[in-house]
Amino acid sequence: FFFLMIRRPPRSTQSRSSAASDVYKRQTQSTWGITFQRQNCMETSTESQANLREQFSIKINVCEPRIIEGLNKYVTYSVKGVDFDGPFDVVRRFSDFAAVRNLMLTRWPGCYIPPLPPKKTFNMNPTFIEERRVYLERFCIAIASVQYLYYSEEFQAFIRTNTSDVEKFLNSLPKQSYDDLLARYSKVFSFLGGKEIGPELYHKLDDFGKFLQRITPALKAQKKMAKIAVKARKEYIEQYNNMLNQLLPDYERLVINEVAPSTEMVLSRARDEHLSSMLRAVKEDSEKHGWESVYLLIKSELLEIEAMQEALKTRSNFQDLKIRKAEKEKGEELEVNKLKAGATTLRSLFSRRPAGELLDNMQRSVDQRKKELESITILCDVILCVLGYVEIDKFKRIRVEKYRKIFAELAEKEHLFSQKITDVWGALKEANN
Repeated sequence: FFFLMIRRPPRSTQSRSSAASDVYKRQTQSTWGITFQRQNCMETSTESQANLREQFSIKINVCEPRIIEGLNKYVTYSVKGVDFDGPFDVVRRFSDFAAVRNLMLTRWPGCYIPPLPPKKTFNMNPTFIEERRVYLERFCIAIASVQYLYYSEEFQAFIRTNTSDVEKFLNSLPKQSYDDLLARYSKVFSFLGGKEIGPELYHKLDDFGKFLQRITPALKAQKKMAKIAVKARKEYIEQYNNMLNQLLPDYERLVINEVAPSTEMVLSRARDEHLSSMLRAVKEDSEKHGWESVYLLIKSELLEIEAMQEALKTRSNFQDLKIRKAEKEKGEELEVNKLKAGATTLRSLFSRRPAGELLDNMQRSVDQRKKELESITILCDVILCVLGYVEIDKFKRIRVEKYRKIFAELAEKEHLFSQKITDVWGALKEANN
C-alpha cells in the first residue's frame, strides 16, 4: 500500500490580508488522501530496480548531424548512449525532440521540462547546425539528470524506438487518466507526504512567477550586450595577434633592418625557439577565450526561464479545468434533481429515451464527473506542492551552480591567458635589451 497525504493548516493560521490567503480560503478545508494498492512483490521489485538505476551513471550524447537532401531538406542527429537498460543508438530529427518534449509537458504537469532551442526552418549553416546540436545534447543531459523523467515511458520510447515516425509512435502511447497521473506522482513524489499547503506556498509561487517576468527583459538586454562584448573581444584578439605576429615583425624588417642592418631583430627574427613557441601559445590560447560562454549562459537562461514559466502555468491550467468541471457537474446535478422531481428539462424534452433510462444515464454522468473533479482537485494540490517544494528550489540551485561553474572556467582561462601574455612580454623585454 502507498499513501500520499497533503495537509492544509488550520483556518486560524491563515492570513486574511493576502491574495494568497483569499485563494486559500476558497479551497476545501480538508485533508486529501490518495490511496493506491499494489502487489507487494511487484512494488519491492520496482523499488529495487529504481535503486539500481540511481547508482548507474547515464551517458548520453547527440552527435553526427547529417543533412538529408530532398524536396524538403532537414537535419538528423544521432542520439547515442548507455544506461541501466543497456546501450541505445537512434537517429532523430529536431521535430522528434519537440514531440517528446511536448508529450512530457502533458504527462508531467508541474514538472520542469528542459527547453529546446527555437525552431528555425531551412537553415543549413554549419555553425547553426552545431549550435543546435549542443542545445539538443544539453536537453538530453538535463533529462538524464532527473531519473523519473529519463526512465519515463515517453523518453525511453524516444531513445529506443527504431521507427521513422517517432512523433506518431509517441502519440500512440496510452492516454493518461487523472487517476493514472495521481498514481505516477504518488510514486515519484512520495516524499511530499505530509507537506502543508498554506498562504506561504501560494506566495512563493506567485512571487517567483513575478520574478521571472521581471528579469526577462533585463536578460534580453544583457544578451545583446554579451553578444557585442564577444564580437569586440574577438576583434581585439585578432588585432592583438596581428600586432605581435605581423605589424611589429614587418616594421622591423621594413624600417629597422634598413636603417640599422646590424641591429638584432626582436620579433622578425626571434632569438630562440622558446620565444617563438610562447608567441604561438599566446595566439592559440587567445582563440579559446571564454567570453562566448557568458553569452551562451544568458541565452540558455532565457530559454530555461520560459520552460519554468510553462511549468508554473500548468497550475493555473488545472485550476481553470477544475472550475469548468465543477460548473459542468453542478449544472448536470441540478438537471438530475429536476428530473427526479418530475420536471421537464430541455434535454428530456428532446430525448427519445424513456425518462427512467435518461435519469439513470445522467446520474452516472454526474457520479463520474464528481469522481473526476475529486481527482483534479487533488492534482491541483499535488502540482502546487511539486512546484513549491521541488521545482522552484531546484531551479534556483541550478542557476547558482551553473553560474559558479562557468565563472570558474572563465576566470581560469583569463588568468592563464594573462599569465602567458605577461611571460611573452617579459621575454620580449629581455630580447630587446
